[in-house]
Amino acid sequence: MRLSHSICLIALVSACVEAKKATPPEPKPASPVPAPKTRTSTASSTASPVLYELSFPEPHTHYIEVQATFPARDRSALELFLPVWTPGSYLVREYMRNVEALVATDASGAALPLERTRKNRVRVSTMGHDRIQLSYKVYANEMTVRTSFVDVDGAFITGTTVFFADPEAMQSEHIVSITKPVEWHNIATTLRAHEEDPETFLAKDYDELVDSPFLVGTATTVTFELDGIEHSIVSHGDTAKWDHARAATDVQRLVERHRELWGSLPYPRYYLFNLLTESSGGLEHRDSSVLMASGLSMQSEEKYRDWLSLASHEIFHAWNVKRLRPVELGPFDYENEVYTKSLWIAEGVTSYYDDLLARRAGLFDRKEYLQRLAKTIDRFRGTPGRRVQDLQSSSYDAWIKYYRPDENALNARISYYVKGALVAFVLDAKIREATRDTKSLDDVMRRAFALYSGERGYTEAEFQDVVAEVAGKGVRTWLAKTLVSTDELDVEAGLDYFGLRFAESKDKKAKRKPWIGIGTRADGERLFVTEVVRDSPAWRAGVSAEDEVLAIGDLRATSSRWTDLLETLSPAEATSLTLSRRGRVRDLPLVLGERPVSGRELETLPWTNATHGRRLDGWLGPERTGDASRDETR
Repeated sequence: MRLSHSICLIALVSACVEAKKATPPEPKPASPVPAPKTRTSTASSTASPVLYELSFPEPHTHYIEVQATFPARDRSALELFLPVWTPGSYLVREYMRNVEALVATDASGAALPLERTRKNRVRVSTMGHDRIQLSYKVYANEMTVRTSFVDVDGAFITGTTVFFADPEAMQSEHIVSITKPVEWHNIATTLRAHEEDPETFLAKDYDELVDSPFLVGTATTVTFELDGIEHSIVSHGDTAKWDHARAATDVQRLVERHRELWGSLPYPRYYLFNLLTESSGGLEHRDSSVLMASGLSMQSEEKYRDWLSLASHEIFHAWNVKRLRPVELGPFDYENEVYTKSLWIAEGVTSYYDDLLARRAGLFDRKEYLQRLAKTIDRFRGTPGRRVQDLQSSSYDAWIKYYRPDENALNARISYYVKGALVAFVLDAKIREATRDTKSLDDVMRRAFALYSGERGYTEAEFQDVVAEVAGKGVRTWLAKTLVSTDELDVEAGLDYFGLRFAESKDKKAKRKPWIGIGTRADGERLFVTEVVRDSPAWRAGVSAEDEVLAIGDLRATSSRWTDLLETLSPAEATSLTLSRRGRVRDLPLVLGERPVSGRELETLPWTNATHGRRLDGWLGPERTGDASRDETR
């Protein structure tokens, strides 16, 4: 019999608690650091649970209907909040904007006084009742990894967007019961299902609840086991051309390399939610991750490798971020920005290892890995903002800059993903050099995990201390200086150590390409400027974003012929650019530049010796027969 009402759910609590007690706790490494921060809460793990009932009576309208029941004994009022952001995506999103029909009642259904106290908070007067119920609807039609969406094919639920919380009961049990349409066949989540009701799930506290997404619908699941731990890839969406078996085989190879680096698997189970919804992105959770991609990704080896790289990135987060994290990122403050200067470690180091571990797993061959590294270097050097914003500031300002790009973002900021990955690359090389190839960044990450993967986390200084412990004070000094500097990052120091260089153009006589330094967008045949690169010819000429380009020289500019027009010009040629800006036509003198070099490949130095070969093998793993054996790209 389906247990669908709060009174029935309450009857399950005792059994759920006993089941939880019977499950061995997840082992945590000992930590010598001070005691962890704790929440201000009067609740305990034995207090009455918070209950949620979710249903989707009209999924085509994209609504989730929620009834939440909160314990209220001896309290005159409850002030409840909905988070404003999702951990891992550092921007206030204002999820309250999607909440409708918010009503508070007692157990009999009689209305209770409810008032809004903040943009994301409500106060409910209990009128002496032991429990109060909060009923509401959530509009869920935003297809991203950080939000929730519902349609006729199923629902993906990100807890921060749906579950109201009681600040006084954050550490209590939280129970979720789901009533799904009959045509939806399964529910996937890392939360434990109750033995008597497979559609009721238990979280030990609010943090676990919102860190455990739900996928409800008709997903296809494939599993593999490693070290006795089950790993599931749960695919939803356009799966017709998705090779589930191949994905499982390749992800297992990835996980094996991650385990090899860290020493063991940190979770009791792991779900990879593979949402083939023609969107993009990834987000980590403690025992799972969410990927979005196209259902046609496997039709292109390059796109499939991008998917593998993304999977590798999110899997790495199971160690780095979800357990080894900056001290500022816990306990979570779901209502306010949480500032840290260490996102370059959380995300940048992870970005360094995502492709590297795919390479070590044999999913990329050595040439393919070096091509991806070269693209990262080109992307970094093509960002003028690297001369403006240092890496610590990039981390700290994520809340106001990274997720809010505008037409000047290229000039004013640098990505902590991109620069962080390259700093990790150079740091890895410097550690190997300082220790004569006896240690690497792998050892730094393992040591940091052993010291700081408990509840407290690490400070920036403590992470740097680990670098000094492994590689010496000289490497620590270089790192500390690099994090606050906008000087050019010496990527060549890392390349030289491994005997690598950028290859010269295969056609040295190739025509030099003219360059203006603008981004454009088309509106029919009209052409508009979207960005102007700092210190480019367009920047010096006075071009602005949103200018409409009318002509270059005496030739009419349209979106369809713009590229051909540029091909008729040469670097250093003097011409003019005719623009329309807010209704006025302007003629700007313009001296063309030369297009910056990009698309180069990394190659081994022609005099590379046996030492360089050993270093490459130690870093990338030896080349093996069958590595990345995909004939389509050869």
